[in-house]
Amino acid sequence: MAPAELRELKAQIQELFDKGFIRPSASPWGSSVLFVKKNDGSASFFSKIDLRFGYHQLNIRHEDVPKMTFRTHYGHYEFLVMSFGFTNMPAAFMSLMNGVFKSFLDSYVIVFIDDILVYSKSMEEHVDNLRIVLGVLGKQELYAKFSKCEFWLTSITFLRHVVSNKGEMVDPQKIEVVKNWVRPSSVTEVRSSVGLGSYYRRFVNNFASIATHLTRLAKKEVSFEWTDKCEESFQKLKTLLITTRILTLPVEGKDFIIYCDDSHSGLGVVLMQKKNVIAYASRQLKYRLGKAIVVADALSRKTVSMSSLACLDVSKRPLAKEIQTLESKSMQLGLSKKSGVLASIEISPTFIEKIKAK
Repeated sequence: MAPAELRELKAQIQELFDKGFIRPSASPWGSSVLFVKKNDGSASFFSKIDLRFGYHQLNIRHEDVPKMTFRTHYGHYEFLVMSFGFTNMPAAFMSLMNGVFKSFLDSYVIVFIDDILVYSKSMEEHVDNLRIVLGVLGKQELYAKFSKCEFWLTSITFLRHVVSNKGEMVDPQKIEVVKNWVRPSSVTEVRSSVGLGSYYRRFVNNFASIATHLTRLAKKEVSFEWTDKCEESFQKLKTLLITTRILTLPVEGKDFIIYCDDSHSGLGVVLMQKKNVIAYASRQLKYRLGKAIVVADALSRKTVSMSSLACLDVSKRPLAKEIQTLESKSMQLGLSKKSGVLASIEISPTFIEKIKAK
C-alpha cells in the first residue's frame, strides 16, 4: 500500500474499533484489505437520504465472527457487524431496508441499499412524508450522513437517472461518457459499451435491433471482427444515447397505450400515456421454435382487421388463441394497415386492476 493508503487504513481501523464494529482477532482465516473509491456526490419535490454506516446495523452471527477477519500491518481484526465487500451484504441489507419501509415503498419511498429517495406531489405532502421517513429511521437507529443528503429538490440524480416533475432523463455525466466513446478494439470494450447502453435501453426506441451486431460480437464463441455493420450500429447507438428524450412519469388512473413493431431482428414496444412516451422496450428475436416466434408468426400475417385474428388456425398456436381472447372493453387491439402486424394495445385502468386482482 502507498503511504497515504496506510495512513487512511490506520485511521479507519481506529474509528471502527472505537465504535465497537471490530476487535482484535486470532482467527486462522483472514483476507487482505482493498481500498475502493466511493462517490459521495451523487413528483414535484424530492429528497435523497444516504445512510452513514448503514451496513454496520447488521450484527454478524457469533459463530461466524472468526470468518470476518482481515489482515493489516497493524494486526489482525475481525468484524462484529456487516461490512462492505461481503458477497451477501447487499441482499442482506436490502432485506432489512425493505422490511423497515415496507408500508411506504412505491407510495412515496424508493430504497436502493443505503440510498433512500422520498418523493411527493406537493410541498405539504413532502413535509409529512419526510417526517414519517425520518421518524422511522430514528426508531430503527439508522443514521444518515447529512453531507450526502439532499432535501427539497425539484430535480434529483438517483441511480444514474435524473428525475424531475418534467419526467426522467439520462444522467448528463453518463451522456458525456458516451460522447467520448471511441470505436471498441476488443470484445471487452464492446461489452462495456453495450452494457452502459443497455442500462438506458428504455430511453432508446428499438435498442435491441440497433445493437444486434454489437451484441453478437460480444458473444464468447464469436471472434472479434469489426465490420461496417458494427460501425453503423455503434455510431447510431451513440447518437441516440446522446440525444435521448425525457421520459414522462406515469400518471395513476390514466389510460396507457402500447405501440408494437417487429422486424427480422427484433421486437419493439413503446409505452405511452396522453401522447407522452413513458418507456421503450425491445428484444432481439432468436430464430428457433418457441412461443415468441409462434406469436410473431401469428401476428405477422397480412391482415387488416381484428376479425382476421379470429380466423387464425390456433390448433398449433396456443398463444395466438390467447391473443384472440384479449380484445374486450378493457383492452383494445389494433392492426397496422401496412404490414398487418400488431400495432397498438390500449389498456384502461380497470383492466390493470383485474390483472392485479388475479
